[in-house]
Amino acid sequence: MQIILTLLSNTVFLLISALTAAVWARVIIGWFIPDNGSALVGFLKIITEPFLIPVRILLEKMRASGGLFDFSPALFSVAAVIVLAALTAVTF
Repeated sequence: MQIILTLLSNTVFLLISALTAAVWARVIIGWFIPDNGSALVGFLKIITEPFLIPVRILLEKMRASGGLFDFSPALFSVAAVIVLAALTAVTF
């Protein structure tokens, strides 16, 4: 049972880490490559947008959105770190 739990937690840890990396890759690439049909930008958008939309909705409800900057990647990353810390604490 412990092996299954460890395998499951490691898989979730890897997926959340990869998703967080994809979010930040999208942010950094977005500074240099405009969204003009690039395959890489499109792929990152397809992967990350389903996770960023709920964060944007939450920020709008809190009236913390708008303006020049999109804080949804930062808030998503904070939530991901909290989930990973909790997962690590429960597993070990």
